[in-house]
Amino acid sequence: MATARPFAYNTGSSITGTTQVGNLAVGYPTAGFAATGLQWWNGPDEDLGYVIAVPVSGGGQPNPLGISANVGFYRSNGLTDQAFVNAVNSAFFQNLSTASACLSYLSTNGYWTSYVESVAVTFSRTFTNGQAPGTTIENAWTTFRSQLTGTYTTMSLSNNLGGSITVTDATKVQNIANALRTATTGTDTTVTIGANTWRIAHGCVSGTPDVNSIYLTTGGLCSCAGSYTVRPMIKNANWGGFGSSCNQATQTITLTFS
Repeated sequence: MATARPFAYNTGSSITGTTQVGNLAVGYPTAGFAATGLQWWNGPDEDLGYVIAVPVSGGGQPNPLGISANVGFYRSNGLTDQAFVNAVNSAFFQNLSTASACLSYLSTNGYWTSYVESVAVTFSRTFTNGQAPGTTIENAWTTFRSQLTGTYTTMSLSNNLGGSITVTDATKVQNIANALRTATTGTDTTVTIGANTWRIAHGCVSGTPDVNSIYLTTGGLCSCAGSYTVRPMIKNANWGGFGSSCNQATQTITLTFS
């Protein structure tokens, strides 16, 4: 189902149920608002790219109705930071290099965008040698996965014993984050970045796995092999680590998407 929202050119006071950005009133898919007498235009599908809405003075924006229109739209060719930067530079003849700079430019000019600057999301818990992770760690992992809703270009995995790896790839890191967030029963997704193939898989639990029994590894399915593994839901002492995922020393494992 497409994600879109209504827009109107509004030079008056703010309208309840909308957000005012410059001369644009922006409605939201989950919020209604009272009749206004303004002409509303439904924006493009935001699932296909980041949308930018701009006021058009003089009502000269072409439209299917052939009437005066004061709202125009642009959309990026994808949901990555670089696609957003490219869209801003192309639409407004800029030479900006970062998503943050693009957001600042749009805000200064009273333009709206569906792009939201990502906040780093981190899972960091101490795993104890010879012990199952436990409910607190399991809940933290499930919460972490649910928070991977942003745009990410970098994944970092480390422990407090000196092990670490950082991978940067705007498309593939995003694929890993998306797979972790949406993984469910039967999931077995692989993403190769450089020399490592990262596996997001379901299962590998002492007992019966539930829908949240998701783990990340560069090894095989439920294998001790693999350079990097995080298995918070395993319910036994083989919760992962670096170099091997079985019977590891006590350590704090930190996984961050940014």
